[in-house]
Amino acid sequence: MSIMDEDGKVIGYEEEREQVQADSTIIAASQGPKNKLVMTTHNLESSDRGLLIVDENNMTTRSGVFAAGDVVHGSKTVVHAVEEAKKAARAMMRYMEEEQNESCHCD
Repeated sequence: MSIMDEDGKVIGYEEEREQVQADSTIIAASQGPKNKLVMTTHNLESSDRGLLIVDENNMTTRSGVFAAGDVVHGSKTVVHAVEEAKKAARAMMRYMEEEQNESCHCD
């Protein structure tokens, strides 16, 4: 069970939960925008319709965070969601490769 602060942000978990370090997280936000996600994530912005704002590579307004599907475009078909997810996955791979190359300092 999550432990929340007065603003609804997760600040910890009860002891029976094990926390695991992760380099990345994928959130499946369902068929519509999630205001709590935008309100609790620094530098993540949404449109006036509540949809996540992304660039041409499906990166949100927070560097390194990508989004696709209904949470970006609103309800469409599964085919559209899968197409966008594949595009976002390719962009994520390019982003991670670029980040790795920048941190490597290899010649």
